[in-house]
Amino acid sequence: MRRDQPRSSSTRVTTTAFPLTCARDGLAQRFVWATGQSDSPADLHARGSNAWRQPTMNTIEEITQLEERLRDAELGPDPAFFEEVLADDVMLDRQRAKAKVVEAHQPGSGPKFSKVEISNYDIVDHGVAAVVTCDGTYEGPRASRTLSFMRVWLKRGGRWQIIAGSVSG
Repeated sequence: MRRDQPRSSSTRVTTTAFPLTCARDGLAQRFVWATGQSDSPADLHARGSNAWRQPTMNTIEEITQLEERLRDAELGPDPAFFEEVLADDVMLDRQRAKAKVVEAHQPGSGPKFSKVEISNYDIVDHGVAAVVTCDGTYEGPRASRTLSFMRVWLKRGGRWQIIAGSVSG
């Protein structure tokens, strides 16, 4: 899952399950800051460091784990995961679709997908929100299809939920 030529001015961060491409641009800081220090942003700010302005690995790691659980829930199927992770007012492709997604992932006559592969992850950390873009290849008993996704995760009440998303293919 490595690229021979990374995007210009980008840093490639790879985890076991997901390649994460993070870049820094003028509008949003889209990179992972990791120094190995356990200082909180408040501690760094108090010492006069500018490092407190950088997003931490915590958001990236949390979203990466949730995205991996989402992939597993697609294979499950696991409607309880979608019930938990989709906000009640989630907007998916211009409609409130939580009930539809939960219903589509109910166990039925067999697994809907035999294989789900996710690639080309890009996670942009906005503090209490994160935007994920990725491609997913779904193989099932009748067909195989590759789709492109965008999801907006928001942390409210201490937990991450998907509040918006789109799919194209």
